[in-house]
Amino acid sequence: MMESEVSWVPMLLPALLLLLCQLSSATAPFTIVAPAAATTALGPSPTPASSSNATAATTMTTTTSTTPPPPTPPPPHATTPPDVLEDASLSVPKLLKKYGYPVENHVVMTEDGYVLTLHRIPHGRRGKHSDSDDINSNRVRSLRKALRSTRRASSSTGIKRGAAGQRNGRAVLLLPGLFCSSAVWLIMGPKKGLGYILADAGYDVWIGNPRGNRYSMGHVEIPSTDDKYWQFSWHEMGEFDVPAILDYVTTATEQERVPVVGHSMGNTMMMVMGALRPEYNRLVSVHIALAPTVFLQHAHSPILKGFAALAPTVSTLTAMLGVHGLRPTLPLNESLKQLCREEAVLTQRLCKHAAFMLLGFDPEQLNVTTFPAILGHFPSGGSTRTLLHYVQSFTSGDFRQYDHGAKRNMARYGQPSPPAYNISMVDFPVAISVGDNDWLDSVEDVQRIARMLPNVVDYYRVPWPKFNHMDHLFAIDILELEYKHVMEVLDRFSSA
Repeated sequence: MMESEVSWVPMLLPALLLLLCQLSSATAPFTIVAPAAATTALGPSPTPASSSNATAATTMTTTTSTTPPPPTPPPPHATTPPDVLEDASLSVPKLLKKYGYPVENHVVMTEDGYVLTLHRIPHGRRGKHSDSDDINSNRVRSLRKALRSTRRASSSTGIKRGAAGQRNGRAVLLLPGLFCSSAVWLIMGPKKGLGYILADAGYDVWIGNPRGNRYSMGHVEIPSTDDKYWQFSWHEMGEFDVPAILDYVTTATEQERVPVVGHSMGNTMMMVMGALRPEYNRLVSVHIALAPTVFLQHAHSPILKGFAALAPTVSTLTAMLGVHGLRPTLPLNESLKQLCREEAVLTQRLCKHAAFMLLGFDPEQLNVTTFPAILGHFPSGGSTRTLLHYVQSFTSGDFRQYDHGAKRNMARYGQPSPPAYNISMVDFPVAISVGDNDWLDSVEDVQRIARMLPNVVDYYRVPWPKFNHMDHLFAIDILELEYKHVMEVLDRFSSA
């Protein structure tokens, strides 16, 4: 499938949501009404006091008076807690500092010149953190030979080694999914965000941001406004981004191997790296794959099916628009945040069902109060080609390199069709976690990849029948349903 045929597809959903945002203004104003009492950042909205008082008054009237009781006014709409709105607008470093966690920015350059930012939480909350925990920036060229040589002279890299110059705990790397950033591991707050949970458990947490998201928009030569910048998919992220990040983290922490936890595309990148860069497999102590998006042959999502069906019909429009990337924009995130807040009753319902139509229905595990926080950070940017590569996997049923068309495939690959990734080369330990109601990563497709991998050490089906694709990050009961199991696997494979 040619890129020019469907590169407009990523614009459909944002455009639809912005249109719905305008419709929402006619039914529910965007003015945020503060709740009557203080609420927690990500908890359920409190029951309005006026509602309970009205109910009590009605009951007393019907038992003591012969006159008909006055009609009970409808309860006011729930309001989004101020902390949720604030979290939606904060950058990842500011979000971490808000909740009392240390944070570091680390800058890594890939072999093909893309500049990535890693967010590090060196340890959990320890009261007031020291100056050494403040936001900082370190730059190092992440090439294997150069970085390996710095293990004997680490000061030359400029890599910061943690608070007060002390060795931190066991390192762990988190990788986000499609159009996501490091924020997805933190949005649910200190009690349910995996980044916080791991830091409080004594881990030295590193969170990657692949090329093209709002924290990794740089390149040594090509500006992000140039179409050439966006000529990548998760193939390049696996071939270049993940190796650069692993080199950096193992050097910075002086640990030979680190565990990796990925969600969705984070696992796709790991499979590509393991297949194309097997020399890096030894740096991974275990890969915990939450919803491993590899094969999509049995995906149930009608939205994904719609993308695939529309793709061949829009090549002319794509050529006219020249759309190659979904750039992260604060106005877009602000519009989506307002669209899906609790006050916008109609459009929030549309937001919820759009998410379910793409990822699977699980209303019991969705805390709708958190929608503004989620959409304040999603989408975080990415290339059109990345989505096209997934559409290719869905339509072909295979896990192959990007299809540039027969002529360009011959020039690039020496064959008319793109080569398949050799999954048998991915020999680091893999622990798989899958939800039965995931409309993108079906159980059938996950079982297929599990059979092909040579070193599957754990296969976990989340014990909730409606568990969907986004529940791995945002489920109300995520700690009990999945993250405790993640911690058990990490304890088995992480060395102090």
